[in-house]
Amino acid sequence: MSKNKVVSDLKKIIKIQEKIIKAKEGERKQVHDLWIHYLEKSIEGWNWYGRYWLELKRLQKIINKMNKNAKVKTLIEKLNYVKGGSDE
Repeated sequence: MSKNKVVSDLKKIIKIQEKIIKAKEGERKQVHDLWIHYLEKSIEGWNWYGRYWLELKRLQKIINKMNKNAKVKTLIEKLNYVKGGSDE
């Protein structure tokens, strides 16, 4: 085999390896971006879950303190009064 043929073959091998490396880097970046996307969605979801949980607990506390014979109108008035987050 001539020296030029060996050099030519090595250059082809290097080009193929560079393509493989670029493809792997692209895949890694896609996986990383996807992971970040779902991480942000998860954090956002837990934030909403926490808000709803606190609101549920506040609503349960108000309902438990109400008179058993109270009317819906009284409950609505109480909820509007307590909108700030305290139950008294």
